[in-house]
Amino acid sequence: MSPFLVIYNRSTGSVTVQEFEDSSLAMEARLALESTLGDDVEVVVLSSESDEQMRETHSRYFNSASEILMRSQKWINESSTTASY
Repeated sequence: MSPFLVIYNRSTGSVTVQEFEDSSLAMEARLALESTLGDDVEVVVLSSESDEQMRETHSRYFNSASEILMRSQKWINESSTTASY
């Protein structure tokens, strides 16, 4: 699993991702950045097998609100058609 540093600006929706070789280096970078960025910016370290997998499992950082709502509605629709009572 690779550690990824994700910087997400809630106001603008912009995202910056940096992959690290070592999780301790990623955490050091996160701590250094958190103290310099404003309240509207989230700095997180996520571990994942790949960048693609991280973007799928943590889509809130990478998709617009409407995209997330559409995915949720699709999941609800699929779940309701396969559910047995």
